[in-house]
Amino acid sequence: MRLLYDAQIFNMQRFGGISRLYSELFTNFDQETLIEWRLELDFPHNAYIEMLEHHGRRLTAYKKLFWGLHFKGKGRIYNTIRGMGIYNDERRRTLQLLEKKQLNLFHPTYYDDYFLESLKGTPFVITVYDMIHELFFKDLKDTETIRRKKSLVESAQRVIAISEATKKDLVRLTGINQSKVDVVPLSSSIALPHTTNNVASKPQRYVLYVGQREGYKNFCRFFRAITPLMQADQTIYLICIGGKVIDASFTETEKKLISESKLTNRVLLKSATDTELAEWYAGALCFVFPSLYEGFGIPVLEAFACGCPVAASNTSSLPEVGGDGAVYFEPQSEEGIRDVVISLIEDSEYRQHLTELGRKRATYFSWQDTARKTVEVYKKALSR
Repeated sequence: MRLLYDAQIFNMQRFGGISRLYSELFTNFDQETLIEWRLELDFPHNAYIEMLEHHGRRLTAYKKLFWGLHFKGKGRIYNTIRGMGIYNDERRRTLQLLEKKQLNLFHPTYYDDYFLESLKGTPFVITVYDMIHELFFKDLKDTETIRRKKSLVESAQRVIAISEATKKDLVRLTGINQSKVDVVPLSSSIALPHTTNNVASKPQRYVLYVGQREGYKNFCRFFRAITPLMQADQTIYLICIGGKVIDASFTETEKKLISESKLTNRVLLKSATDTELAEWYAGALCFVFPSLYEGFGIPVLEAFACGCPVAASNTSSLPEVGGDGAVYFEPQSEEGIRDVVISLIEDSEYRQHLTELGRKRATYFSWQDTARKTVEVYKKALSR
């Protein structure tokens, strides 16, 4: 089976769940002699692609401009060069491969529909990661993304949704026939390291927040919810990991909120490698995921794998992924969030019980299973 992917998501993300998905697929496909995958990528700014190269994985025809160097503005330089048309070969090469019909199946990694006229009969599969644009964003850029996504969903031979919740929303919001949609769950790439001295100056007692913080991520409401308990217990810190990878900082709104709470010295924003993140999970009183909507929720599985108790929103895919391994709250309720976090902080036996349930729940997910189910979808697409 000869598969072609494009560079969309790897140009959009240095880190992130979607690019992580494809890098894990590539890693697992490399163990299969009957699968040959190809990716056209000019400027590999994505961390997971760099790790694939480090381990000798096969990537096709890219330019190593600033390879291995990480600095603020690197992504903007790449985008400027692409915009000037100096080095924009990856899309041209992708279209040429499609027009020559040299591959069995195409799997674009995001929602740009630039390739539709070049398919020449080559079947394609599209993955829908969530319906956040349709539910939360309404500006002109998001309207175009929504249009393109709907066009691709309608044109694809098969559609992959990463959770049952995402499939349900996709069917409801686009009207696509549900029989065309296959659910392929994701997994976690993070595991507890053998050594636990990777993070310096870690507080003894802290609540952990991981990921972006804007809008539907619900960070500000979450922070307001736990402010009273942090003010009452001077030993508790809030550690936030994620957001901007380089030159990490809180937004002005977040800074104002934190300053007004008088907790500035105990609310810390960190960047972390996978190994460091695993250690942050392992040492936390709990990991809190207050998002209003998630297509899947990989951090839940990351926390489970590292033995961290999880408190999460009772919305979208999160109960589906967390199962009985997490405790849930209504994300619109500050009191509800606070009560659940307090119940974990104050009861070590409850934390241990939830940790054990989470570890068990994590065993239901693996990237090997994700790859196997993805190949099954490809076979369905090719049989039509």
